[in-house]
Amino acid sequence: MEEKKPFVARVVYAIPAMDELKRRFPGNVSQAYVGIAFRPIKVCEKVSRETREVEFEYVHMGRDASNDAVLAEMDKRGLRPALPEELFSFDAKYPEEMTKYMYIVALGSEAIVVDHRRVACLWGGGSRGLSLSCVGVGWDEGCWFLAVRKDA
Repeated sequence: MEEKKPFVARVVYAIPAMDELKRRFPGNVSQAYVGIAFRPIKVCEKVSRETREVEFEYVHMGRDASNDAVLAEMDKRGLRPALPEELFSFDAKYPEEMTKYMYIVALGSEAIVVDHRRVACLWGGGSRGLSLSCVGVGWDEGCWFLAVRKDA
């Protein structure tokens, strides 16, 4: 049986400029990314913002799940949710991953947009897009959550 190699990418902790996002995600980029201010959730508050190599994993619930259920599953596996900057670095190195799944979600930081908590989300399918998904409405089985080891 072939051992699955981990995903590893160099992460720079900065949100790319809008023109870069539009180039990378031609299907759509939410206009809310202009001047967006993400705030880490509690479990990610002390994550270092130093540029470094990060190893990624997916968490897939395989069913509809609440935000709390996804975070609890990550915790059980010794993982934390990816930050948006980590999601962008992951996608830059592994753009083909976006074609395999309908949604890849980074739950590690939230932004308030039109009075709703939202997280960064890549969507695949026919075209590459970048959106902000509402937290609290639940996640369906098409969502794959990007995660990293808690010590990263």
